[in-house]
Amino acid sequence: MIVARIYREQEPDSEPGAPEWAVEVEAIDACTEGFTREDAIAMLVDLIEGMIEMELKRPGIKVRVTELGDDGPDSFRVIVDVDEPALLGALVLRHQRESRGLTVQ
Repeated sequence: MIVARIYREQEPDSEPGAPEWAVEVEAIDACTEGFTREDAIAMLVDLIEGMIEMELKRPGIKVRVTELGDDGPDSFRVIVDVDEPALLGALVLRHQRESRGLTVQ
């Protein structure tokens, strides 16, 4: 499992109709956004499912998101888990190695 942060973006010059909620997944250096809190969670699920499918060639993995609680005003943390935890571990390891230049070509 990994932890993600979801928070309301507070930019006064944002375009009308722009997504208001941002999602950061530091362990895999990824982000997404949604128009509502619930939409942001759905986008997080879609992000993780898509990354596992595209990078690890494993379609159909189910992602679960559990809220941990508030992390400040308009901000909260969630736990992201999948039905095959080793795949999430492989995704994190791949991104950590790439970010440090340790991936074998």
